[in-house]
Amino acid sequence: MTRLCTIAVALGIVVFAVSCGDSTGPEASGEPVLSAGEVSHFHCELSWTQVDLESQEHISYNLYKSASTGISQDTTQAELIATFENADDLEYNDSLLSADSNYYFALLTEVTESGTDASEFIWSNEILVASDEVNYVSFINNSGHTMYFIVQQGGWSGHPEAGPWLSNIGSQSKWTADNTFSSSYVESCSTGATLNFIYPEFDITNPHGARIYFGEAEFTGAPDLNTYPHIYDKMEAGWGIGNTWNTTCVGFIAIPIQMAGKGKVVGFNSNVTRSALFDSLGALPSPYGDLAFPSSGDPVRFFSPGKYPDQSVVASCLDSALALGLPLAVQHDWSYGGDDYTDVTFTPPDEVSAQYNGSTSTATDINTAHVFACNIPNSGDGGPRLAALIGAAASRGVLHNYDWWADSTKYYQVYSENAGQYNYYSALLHHLSLDGLCYGMPYDDYYNQDSGIGMDPGDSITVTILPFN
Repeated sequence: MTRLCTIAVALGIVVFAVSCGDSTGPEASGEPVLSAGEVSHFHCELSWTQVDLESQEHISYNLYKSASTGISQDTTQAELIATFENADDLEYNDSLLSADSNYYFALLTEVTESGTDASEFIWSNEILVASDEVNYVSFINNSGHTMYFIVQQGGWSGHPEAGPWLSNIGSQSKWTADNTFSSSYVESCSTGATLNFIYPEFDITNPHGARIYFGEAEFTGAPDLNTYPHIYDKMEAGWGIGNTWNTTCVGFIAIPIQMAGKGKVVGFNSNVTRSALFDSLGALPSPYGDLAFPSSGDPVRFFSPGKYPDQSVVASCLDSALALGLPLAVQHDWSYGGDDYTDVTFTPPDEVSAQYNGSTSTATDINTAHVFACNIPNSGDGGPRLAALIGAAASRGVLHNYDWWADSTKYYQVYSENAGQYNYYSALLHHLSLDGLCYGMPYDDYYNQDSGIGMDPGDSITVTILPFN
């Protein structure tokens, strides 16, 4: 029968073994080899091969853990965490781990040679286990409603890389092995309460961003933006040094929130309630005030113009501003973030080209739909940035004056050169946000307008869900 001895008793045995016994590594003896399986910030699965029972008899396995290497040379700096007297006991799960820490493990096996009573002590290899790094997340629910939460890597509709879910949301959060959804991945938080959880590092190849969804109905998977009939919103979370956490509103807005971390607070002003936000959105000039879902009754969200399902409704919102602004914008060379565009040229009705790193880059078919959808067709190495600069300036209403592209005091205003056309949805969200910063349109961080928080592993972030009413 398997028996796990107490540490105190086992420790007495091992101290004697180390002072009087013979230690031999597995490379020489072929004896137990220690290895680690799944590792997280709170859990480690250890296993080892069985002792050779043909020429010797097993007495015990003694598993050590230490914060430093060299366990077999000095057990006084290590902790004996388990002793097994059954030779068939070949695994142990250690849950006493801390995030972002290194642990060393080694196994000391006590045997006797067949036909003798003399004990021999054999060390396994020593292994290093590195626990996950994490971020610490707190959601303060001031909405007035119970809120539900799910987290998925790349987990938004239409993205083939939508991947693992965050399970055990709380102090033992971990990423699942696949993208199969389970209702157990949903965590609730009552109104007035705080949901604290750990956001662990990715454990998949080629990691990407994740979305944290929160809403007033229990989720059954990643919600579909066009059809999901309940109130919900999301924020984007990254991983790694300086990775941005963002309260993006590029696709839609449903629930105003604030986000605080690294000495920075972003999001909506504290006096913005959901009902006031929706009243303001509904009062925008047509078609911007008509982008609610559903179109009748109480809306559960407002779409951004680039995500509204019927694009014909917003198809001409920026046409005049583009026609007036493009010929004026090319009167300057452009520069942004170390990228220089020279010999900028406009070819009617909707093409811009420029020299970039000795070759030609172009942006073509520049129209309202492509600006709102963040997909202006482009070519050449500098084409993506060229298209992005045009899209950001057009949405901000300053395409016609290159000197204003970096001047936020000029954004979202009526000028004769823009025919009073700009992204009214984004303009309102900026007006209601702290320091006028909001990710309300594609490339909304251009020209020092970043509304996210750059998080490093180990940092903490607090998200406050503002009142609905």
